[in-house]
Amino acid sequence: MITREEAVESVSRRVNENYRVPGDELVVLADRIIEKPYGWIVFYTSRRWHETDDPRHAIAGNAPFLVLRDTGEMLPIPLGRPVDDSIREFEERGPEAFRTPLRARLLEAWRAWNRVPPPTERWAAGNRRHPAAGIECEISHVATSVHAFYRDYMGGGPWDFATLAANRLAAVGRAEAYLAAAEGITPGDRARYQAYLAQARDLIERVRDVAATGPWLADRRDKRG
Repeated sequence: MITREEAVESVSRRVNENYRVPGDELVVLADRIIEKPYGWIVFYTSRRWHETDDPRHAIAGNAPFLVLRDTGEMLPIPLGRPVDDSIREFEERGPEAFRTPLRARLLEAWRAWNRVPPPTERWAAGNRRHPAAGIECEISHVATSVHAFYRDYMGGGPWDFATLAANRLAAVGRAEAYLAAAEGITPGDRARYQAYLAQARDLIERVRDVAATGPWLADRRDKRG
């Protein structure tokens, strides 16, 4: 059994683990916490966005967590539909409503990331004087790195994927910091870049979590055998 304060601390620690934007951190929105008999729904955002309401500091992909009172388990609430709908599903089905198997979630993240091309049109066209050229260059590097990271794991590469994930998450953090400081970028473009980087971060974290369970190809061989 955990307390509300412990639930908040757990979420804060988890979301800030790989957040690397200089001068910023992710903060729990205490006034938006929803308390239920079985736990708490905890929302968070960037501190600079919360304090300034400046869209340059907004983040994307910050799904709230359901923290279970009895066990302290943190379950990410699926994005793409109202939180109230997800809560109703949890109350009908229990924790399995949010526990998509790790490998299925990885494939979902990979497909979602591939549905949207990297937002690097100006950089790819050679328009180096455009205000967005710098961040598009950063995103281009992130896209190449994340694609190789996923392929290396799926191909059974014998590497330390925890360390590789940390390096790639740091690269995403640098791109997010670059974007936060960049000037002359339209709100629409900024939102696109933020969303793409959030998806890249999500995919890296899912590869890391699945890699911790063992090689992908070994799992496939086990199923065939």
